[in-house]
Amino acid sequence: STGISIPENLWDANKMRVMNCYPDAGIINTKLSIILDKTNLYIKKLESNERLNLMTVTRLKECVSNYLKVTENPISFLEILQRFVDRKRCASVHHTYNAVFKKVRTFVEEEQHLNNLDINDVDVKWLFDFENYLRFLNFKPSSIMVYMKVLRIVINQAYEKNLILFDPFMRVKLRHYGDRVLGF
Repeated sequence: STGISIPENLWDANKMRVMNCYPDAGIINTKLSIILDKTNLYIKKLESNERLNLMTVTRLKECVSNYLKVTENPISFLEILQRFVDRKRCASVHHTYNAVFKKVRTFVEEEQHLNNLDINDVDVKWLFDFENYLRFLNFKPSSIMVYMKVLRIVINQAYEKNLILFDPFMRVKLRHYGDRVLGF
């Protein structure tokens, strides 16, 4: 639901817009146009990720509704990651999460030249770019794996709480080399 209601006789079904005789028709039509554009963009994203054909109509409606809420008030990935760091009480776990947070923040600020990162911008490409950044810094494969596991935990929990629309790790398979798991 858009939260917009008008009398039925003031809706032009052919043009799919509010009639101009309604007060604030221009504002309402603009809002509806923005909602429609965002919805179409989201559906195209679902199609490109081959997820649309896996959804029921009810799930699609729920996802579109969540998408509209999330795009209205973007959520910072760095803030979510910082909250995870702050909740870790065990010193070694806190240290690991804090190291990941600092490296992600450096990557976002210095490599991507952003002040912040919307959580929905963390996609498969971003994960690969971050992994390559760690490789460029000469991180060992085992260290890269630890960082990626922390990111996976954070993203999985954000997905479960409907803070993000897609779990980018759903499309990523970890490569196995011998007995060790390395990279993507």
